[in-house]
Amino acid sequence: YISSNILLPLGGFLIAVFVSYYWGIDKAAAKLKQGAEKFYAKYPWMEIFWKFFIKYIAPVLILIVFLKSIGII
Repeated sequence: YISSNILLPLGGFLIAVFVSYYWGIDKAAAKLKQGAEKFYAKYPWMEIFWKFFIKYIAPVLILIVFLKSIGII
């Protein structure tokens, strides 16, 4: 229960916050693009979507999953 319902969502939330606010979303996007140049050349909007999703959407959704798993929601 502790590992699947508490530690996994908490770890995902902390990773999303670390990547977007501490490490820097631009540095993470540069590392993500290494080896996937053809993909990002074909879909240039994907980088903008990824940056927005990791910075704003993912932490909120992971927090909702965490609160639901511990029974608050």
